[in-house]
Amino acid sequence: MKKIWICALGLLCVLVSYAQDTRTEDIQGILRTVEQNNIDLQALRQLNRAAGLDVEFQNMLTDPTVEYSPFFQNGVGGVASSEFILRQSFDFPTLYLARNKSTDIWIETLELQYQGARQDILLQAKQLCLDLIYQNQVLELLQRRMKNAESLRELSNKRLEKGAGTLLDVNKVKMELMKIQSETVQAETARQNALESLRILNGNQAIEFDSVKYEFTEPAEDDSSLYNRIVAEDYGIRTTQSAERVAYQNVKISKQGWLPKLDLGYRRNTSMDEESNGFLVGISIPLFSPRNRIKAAQAQYEAARLQGEQARILAESQSRSRINEMRQLQSALEVYDPELMNQMLELLRSSLEKGEISMIDYYTEADGVYQNLQNYMNLSRQYQGIIADIYKFDL
Repeated sequence: MKKIWICALGLLCVLVSYAQDTRTEDIQGILRTVEQNNIDLQALRQLNRAAGLDVEFQNMLTDPTVEYSPFFQNGVGGVASSEFILRQSFDFPTLYLARNKSTDIWIETLELQYQGARQDILLQAKQLCLDLIYQNQVLELLQRRMKNAESLRELSNKRLEKGAGTLLDVNKVKMELMKIQSETVQAETARQNALESLRILNGNQAIEFDSVKYEFTEPAEDDSSLYNRIVAEDYGIRTTQSAERVAYQNVKISKQGWLPKLDLGYRRNTSMDEESNGFLVGISIPLFSPRNRIKAAQAQYEAARLQGEQARILAESQSRSRINEMRQLQSALEVYDPELMNQMLELLRSSLEKGEISMIDYYTEADGVYQNLQNYMNLSRQYQGIIADIYKFDL
């Protein structure tokens, strides 16, 4: 028991020292830091840049072809004749226009994918900040309980010495101290785990956060307006819609696959003392390849359309569920009165000191109040979490 008590005191000293040395940051400041340092986002930005350059490269002209053929003849020293050809191949001009439009839409899709990933990572970081606020609140409450239990231990020991108290009262306080010490270790462990997860999201750079107050309280919009905003700003829907436009544009490109490919060039022939120059004109007629390409593009478009429809259905269902959960938690929170519960704890302590109730009765009632305070903090954390999820479009 003595060792546990010493460990608890040491932990409390660490907590006090931590509260004095660390700097409190607001959540928005932390999110900006995470966005800048997150390795996944940095990698995704580079991948999107590479993908954008690659898709633009696919619509460029092919490299020109240069051919030189020397010919040799018996009885003639050196090159008897030669042929030089410079050729440039290109698709029908309308194809380049169609591909340019497809490229623009595809780059927009890549940006939407990045923004969706960014939003998810920042939401993770915000939820971790909310976890830290909750654990800081728990630790703050446990410190209050510890301070109260220590003073009650002194009171119970004095009463026992005077014959006004019992050993049962002393042991009851000791049991309370053991319980608080255990819960403090658990809360601090959870807090350190949240800080570690936040460090990973921040590119392996530590972030300290000691706030005990939530920044968001209550949405100002009605449920219908909020629902419309969630659906309109959903990156899952917007990304699939953009991908659908890309697929539709690819169908139009595939239908132009029947257009011929062209070759233009310059040709120079030499034979002994004679030279001739001319132009090269060629055409490639696609007789067999376009048919299956059109079918494949149409199938891809239909798949993209169905994915977009499914994304909308899922987003609409999740939005209704989140708003309903938010309202249910809101109603549950309104039942609790934290000020009343704190007043109740003060009254119980006063009654105990005056001898109006026993130590056993005090803890029987106080445990119920502390449990209600814990339930209130749990509901507050859930409420803030669902609010963060609903308003992720503001991140």
